[in-house]
Formats: sequence, structure tokens, C-alpha cells
Amino acid sequence: MSIVPLVKLTLVGRVGDKHEVLQRLQQMGLAHLVETATDEARSAEAGEGVRSLREALAWLLGSPRLRHHYLPRKNPDLKKIVDLSLENKQHRREARDRVEVLKKRIKSLQSWGNFRIPDAECLGGYGLWLYRVPLARWSLVESLDLAWVKLKQDLRFHYLVVISEERPTREQLPLPISWAGPLSLSDLLDELDAVEVELEELAAQRYKLSHWIPSLARSIASIEDDADLELAQYHCQDLDQLFLLEAWVPARDEPALQSLAEETQVAMLLRDPEPQEQPPTLLENPDVVAAGSDVVGFFQVPGYRTWDPSAMMFVSFSLFFAMILADAGYALLCGLLLFLFRRRFADSATGQRLLRLGISMVGAALLFGVMVGSYFGLTPSPGSLLGHLKVMDINDFHAMMQLSISVGVFHLVVAHSMVAWTHRHSLRVLGSLGWVAALLGSLATWMAYIGTLPVLFLDLVGPALIGGGLLLVFLFHSDQAVHGVGDLFKRGLSGLQALYGVSRAFGDVLSYMRLFALGLSSASLAVTFNNLARQVHENVEGGGLILAFLIILAGHGLNFVLAIMGGVIHGLRLNLLEFNNWAIEGEGYPFRPFRKRGD
Repeated sequence: MSIVPLVKLTLVGRVGDKHEVLQRLQQMGLAHLVETATDEARSAEAGEGVRSLREALAWLLGSPRLRHHYLPRKNPDLKKIVDLSLENKQHRREARDRVEVLKKRIKSLQSWGNFRIPDAECLGGYGLWLYRVPLARWSLVESLDLAWVKLKQDLRFHYLVVISEERPTREQLPLPISWAGPLSLSDLLDELDAVEVELEELAAQRYKLSHWIPSLARSIASIEDDADLELAQYHCQDLDQLFLLEAWVPARDEPALQSLAEETQVAMLLRDPEPQEQPPTLLENPDVVAAGSDVVGFFQVPGYRTWDPSAMMFVSFSLFFAMILADAGYALLCGLLLFLFRRRFADSATGQRLLRLGISMVGAALLFGVMVGSYFGLTPSPGSLLGHLKVMDINDFHAMMQLSISVGVFHLVVAHSMVAWTHRHSLRVLGSLGWVAALLGSLATWMAYIGTLPVLFLDLVGPALIGGGLLLVFLFHSDQAVHGVGDLFKRGLSGLQALYGVSRAFGDVLSYMRLFALGLSSASLAVTFNNLARQVHENVEGGGLILAFLIILAGHGLNFVLAIMGGVIHGLRLNLLEFNNWAIEGEGYPFRPFRKRGD
């Protein structure tokens, strides 16, 4: 489990061989191509066909009704199908917008009736201006120095028509105008009927086009491969009769690249990354913890010169989920759901990794639930087998708080320890080890204060670790060389800035108390629903058993969903915020191999 070492590949060959070399490189799937300054616009141009195909496929898949799917023996005209699908989508959007506009216009005109405003020429240059005047504001009309007529009145408004050459100003009549437009109410209703018929025809066309969904889906991979190959042409720099291509490749694949160079007759140069270069990050982990890489990439990809926290993420995410769920019965229910839906995870490599992560989470939750002795909120009797397996009491605030704080401290200790490993060739390693000492010293001091550890840790060991650790942080947070007073001053400022992180570290450690708080709330809710169901069963005659069953079902169902959400959300938060903020220095970008997607 590490970040794969990369080397910089430079290929030089004849322009006439460029297409063949790129095809071979795409088949090998080893290289992350280095983009040039002009690649962004060309990338958008090369990927337009793929985006159109994906958009058309998504539109057809969303059809309320789907036709029978089949794959024709002859390749269909995909471009025509895509164009028709996108035109159908655009026309439907325009028709739906038109329906909304017409409905709004019809609603505003229904209170006026069915009429058509004459042209200005027919009125001798005058216009008709429609107003709905609230009953309480009729006095505005009585003082109006313009010709007007009231058509009707309802419970809220007077319906007024003002006759004038120009629209009345806000000073003359401070009311919003009712726009009638050139079409009458009957015209608008006829147009609405026509647009709704058009929508039906578009729906029928969409249904008919859904016949080609398998053909579009099968073609996506090959079209994306062609688009990637076209884009790779732009990554090359043409120099007269030669082309030059740069890429990052795993160092272990050098023999395969040597074979490529010999077979395609291109010149090849491999070198290690320069200090100022930032290669992409390629994470490689055993299958059992590979899902940790997905968790890491969810928020921030570590830099190439940092470390891979995937395994730690895998373990800690499972542990935090277990502590928040805090019930063996809920864990078994999670396991049952995972077993029932296991086939949905088997279709992709990502799904298989997530399935292994789910099994780890369920296993950890089951073990922790047995240790705290909670089974759907029920506690086994002390003399039973399950009672003997109970080693912790989740209602013991003192013990559970110590456990949560200790987990938080050791989680951050791991983060600083791995940062120290990345700086092992620099004096900055002492700064990271200083954080480790300060964290452990703080934990020891607190636990001695509450009586868990001997008083020696309160009087000597803890303060010594805190003081020595913070001194190391101040002195060795920066590895800037000191050649004069100015450098010494900058180094001191950097140390003070690092010490400012003490408050952040304190807050981050306290954040881990959510493990105890959420676990306790989940267990307490389960017990509460059990007690409520028992009371209903004992005190309600006739239907007490049914009501108790409904309370158990609804209560535990709600608590189970909340516990799952809390375990996932807060487990991710503690890993991706509190842990990552200390564990990863600098953000990287993922290694994206140039390869065939259809393979």
C-alpha cells in the first residue's frame, strides 16, 4: 500500500509513425500523458462527440416507456440517432417551456374573458390598457385624469380598461398592468392544445428512438477510445519531421516500454521526477483494503511526495462506523442487506471494492456491538454467553469518553507519524515527532488527572512530553536554512504559526467525542422504543400487541436509518477533515492512464 513511483517518459519518433505509436501506447494503458498549454480547448473539441452520445443515451434511458432492445447485424447510423435524440430533447424542453408560458397567460386572462385587443390603427392611435384594481384602492381610479371604463367586479378586484395614447405612468396610476397581448383567450387555449399534441408526438418519437439504446451503449467505449486517441495527437509536439510526447509511467513498467520503443522504432528517455515537478498520484493497495483509495479520492488526492493513507482510511472508517452504530442487532441487519444486494456490487471493480469495505464495516460493527452488549437495544443477562462477551458499558460516560478521546488522539498520532516518515530525510521529521509527543503527553496528563493513570504522568511525564514536543514543533516546523538574522526571523515566525495549530489540534481531538455521543444516542433510542412498546403492550388491551409491534418496527427502522447515516457521514468527516488536515501536506492529482476503455 503505497504511492507507485513514477518516471518521466519522453518519446521521439517520426511524424508518420505517430498514430501507430499512440495506438500501441493506448493498448498498453501505462502512461499518463502530459498536457500542453493548448490542450484544454482541443480537449473540449475532441470530447464533444462523446458528450453528445452520453447525453443522447441518458435521454433515451429516461423515457417513461422503452421499446424492445436489440443489436442490429449492421452498424446503424449513430450520428443520425444521436442528432435525432438531442433534437427531441431540445424540442421537448422548448415545448414544455411554451406550455408553462401559455398556462400563465391563460390564467391571467381567464378573469377578463375571451376578447382580442384591436390594433392601434383601428383605435385612431389610442391603446387599451388593462388593470386589476383592488377594491380598497378604487379611489386611485376616481382621481384618474384619463378615459376609462370598468368591465366588471369580483370579490377582490375592479377590472378596469384605460384608454390613452401612451401607457399610464406610475404617477398617474400606481398599479401593475395586466398584459393581454395580441391573442385572445380562445387563441391561447388552441395554441396550448397544439403544443400538448406536439409533446405527445415528441414522447412517441422518444419511445421509438429507445429502440437503439443497446447500440448507443455498446458504442460509447469505442467512441471514447477514438476521442482519447484524437486528443492524444494534441499532446504531441510536432518538430518538422519528428514528434515528441511526454508522459508519466510507473517505474516498474520500463521493460514493456523498452519493447515498445524497439518495435515502433522511436527514441525513448526515462528519468526520475525533478524536485520542482509534480507527477500525478497513482495509489496501489491490496484488494482487501483497496476501497480505502476510493475514500481518499472522494475528498483529496494526496500529493506524489506524501504518503498513501488508504489502508488507514479503510480501518478507521470501519471502526468509526462500528462505534456510531453500537448495536450487534443493527450490524446483523446491515449484513443481511449487504448479502441480499451483493450481486449489484459484482458488476464493476469499484463495486467489488465497496463490497469488501461494507463487509469490514459490518464485521467491525458486529464485534463492537457484542463488546457493548447491545442487540436491538436489549442487553443480555450477565450469566449468559453473550453477557460474558460484554466488556464495555456504553452508558458508562467516564469510560466511553476516555475511549473516544483516546481513539482521536491515536488517529492524529498516526497522521503525524506518517508525515514524519515522509520527512525522514529532513529535520522537519523532528517537528512532526514533536506533534506526536505533544498529543500523547496531553492524553497522558488528562488521563492522570481523572485518575486513570498514575500521578507521575500528571506531574512529570505528561508535561515533559507536551513541553518538549511543542519546542520541537517551534524549532523544526520549517526546514529553511538560516544564513542570517532575516532567515532566523522567518524561521521563528514559521514556528509560531505552527504553535497556533495547538488550538486546532485540541478542537480536532474533541471532535472525536461524536463517536461516543452518536453511539449513545443510537443505543438510547433503541432502549426507549423497546420500553415504549412494552408499556403499550402491557397497558393497551386488545390491540396492544399490534401497536407494540408497529412501534418496534417504526422506531427501530427510523433509528437504524439514522445510525447508518450518522456512521457514514461522521465517519467520512473524521477521516477526510480532522485526519486529512494533519496527514496530507499538499494536494495532488490522480494518475489517469491513456488506455482503451472497452477493455
